[in-house]
Amino acid sequence: FEKDGIEEVPLTDEPEGATVGERLRRGEVVLKVQQACTIDDCNFLYGKCTETFEKYRAFHGRPPTNGRGRFAVADAEAFDFEVVSNAEAVFLNVLDALDAKMPDIYDQLFAPGEDWAARQPTTGPRAKENRPRPDDSLSQRCPTLRDLYMAGELEWSEGEPAMNLYEAPGLFGAHKDHMALTVLVPLTAPSAFAGGGTGFWGPQASTASADGSNPDGDAVIVTPSAGDALVFGGDVTHGGMLITAGRRSVLVASFSTRTPDSPPDRTYGLQPAPSEAAGSLRRNW
Repeated sequence: FEKDGIEEVPLTDEPEGATVGERLRRGEVVLKVQQACTIDDCNFLYGKCTETFEKYRAFHGRPPTNGRGRFAVADAEAFDFEVVSNAEAVFLNVLDALDAKMPDIYDQLFAPGEDWAARQPTTGPRAKENRPRPDDSLSQRCPTLRDLYMAGELEWSEGEPAMNLYEAPGLFGAHKDHMALTVLVPLTAPSAFAGGGTGFWGPQASTASADGSNPDGDAVIVTPSAGDALVFGGDVTHGGMLITAGRRSVLVASFSTRTPDSPPDRTYGLQPAPSEAAGSLRRNW
């Protein structure tokens, strides 16, 4: 495939012999999509996240647990429509780049078919062989990642898309996302903090536990420029590395193809959720 503007960060020394989609699924590679958004976009979203962070710091009267505040973008109490619209544009930029340059990602991780369940993450509460799969007609109705998003055919991690803001000593422990794909866009430049970055562990370390905690060995730490998106699969153990000074903020979303048993409160994404689904928009403090 044409891959200009997308850099591969290998997590294994094994020789290449598979498609990008297969390697993502097996946790062998992280993709870096260059210039998913502009510095102005990053500054706008970071500024809004900072405002919300300070509001909740004042409300709780203390810093956040683990030095991290986490807010669902679609939470109307946290952000307005301009933030939602801007975050959606960033997210669609990444999907468009993947659709245009690496369509195999859709085929391997999202396309319906009898083997769909076997192509999903192998760990987590949604990992089961007899799970209902998407209708086969979805491939004709939504043949790209953008189409799946626009048609509301994605299932999201709880409270995502979200913005996280870390201040020293902030971190996000090693874990797995358990969804087909994760998109993470740094909103702050590496010069804005000390330490930090996103740490990734290769396939062997990632199989050490189902939830990704306590991985073996050293992490591959990636610290992209603001606006460069990281893309990786749901079985990859990763974490937000400890920052020792400054602040770091990211826009993040993990998602899979929507299925008949997708929890209703995980299907709204950036769309306004009804009041009964508000639990998916919880704020972590």
